[in-house]
Amino acid sequence: MKSTIKISIVTPTLNAARFLPDTLNSMSNQEGAFELQHVVLDGGSSDDTVSIIEEHADQISHWETGPDGGMYDSLCKGFDLTDGEIMGWINGDDVYFPWTLATITEIFLALPEVEWLSTLKPAAIDEKGHIFKIRNIAGFSSRAFVDGVYVGFKGLDNAYASDFIQQESTFWRRSLWERIGPDPIARYRRERRPAGDFALWALFAAEAELYGVETPLAGWRQHAKQWTEPVSYMDEVVHALGELRSKQNYVVPKFMTEAPTEYKGNYIVRSHGSWRTIQDNFFVLPRSDMKSTMALGRIF
Repeated sequence: MKSTIKISIVTPTLNAARFLPDTLNSMSNQEGAFELQHVVLDGGSSDDTVSIIEEHADQISHWETGPDGGMYDSLCKGFDLTDGEIMGWINGDDVYFPWTLATITEIFLALPEVEWLSTLKPAAIDEKGHIFKIRNIAGFSSRAFVDGVYVGFKGLDNAYASDFIQQESTFWRRSLWERIGPDPIARYRRERRPAGDFALWALFAAEAELYGVETPLAGWRQHAKQWTEPVSYMDEVVHALGELRSKQNYVVPKFMTEAPTEYKGNYIVRSHGSWRTIQDNFFVLPRSDMKSTMALGRIF
């Protein structure tokens, strides 16, 4: 069995001087049996972003600055510059926890059946970097994805919808990325559209099961100048999910008007010092229906 792994992380930035030091410091604090390849692409910032990148240049594998075609254009350029077996991205205002890359290294090395993973405990941080919320996702399943469970609470007017898959806590094997290539988020790159992360998850979900781990892996920062505009983002989520459903000849299931519904989730658990995968059932209730929740085990 391999004892090390190469991880490629891309950070797209634009006028990120206020929070970028936290992001870069969270990268430099990572320790474990991995080789880290970190690419930072700045879109031509007018603040002190470039100076901050220069100060951390000895910790960065490659960086560039200059006008680009938007965040997803930067991401695709960045990933084209990498060759690590494991891939992910973190924006210039979010942070990894000190254990993040060591944890995913152990998992990907031990469990070849896992092609992509994400946390079941997505954390949110405030402007000062303090964790103020850790949410709970009951489980991941491709069937639940196509049913619209991971589109935000009450997303798409679906009372069964729950939290999004947290982008900065999601990692995947390059083999999966290449299988859905050559450019998995081409339209979002070309047209500067939002929700490229959700569109990528939709492509992944059609190819491989997503595994969930209870360990929090990253902090998503909430602040006043958030890049994503909710309405346009959700419009793109509708589009990406619609494309996936069309490919699968999807029919809205009967459970949309009934409760609870049951899925078989894919989990990564640690016991006796070793990681392993299990399947376990989880349940999704309408957000307004809290009856019998204690008896159901894993629930949304």
